[in-house]
Amino acid sequence: MPKSLISVSEFEPEFITGLKAIFEEKIVFNQVLGLKITSLTPCAGDRAYRHAS
Repeated sequence: MPKSLISVSEFEPEFITGLKAIFEEKIVFNQVLGLKITSLTPCAGDRAYRHAS
């Protein structure tokens, strides 16, 4: 029996908070550049890892 895939439409608030803390505060180089996360969009995992052959 095939497993069904769970459709993810958005990230949990705790995930976003943690990711922003790491990306914006803990990575000093990102602070120097003033980089901020303004939006996150989930995508299918298999598309994220494809590369040209």
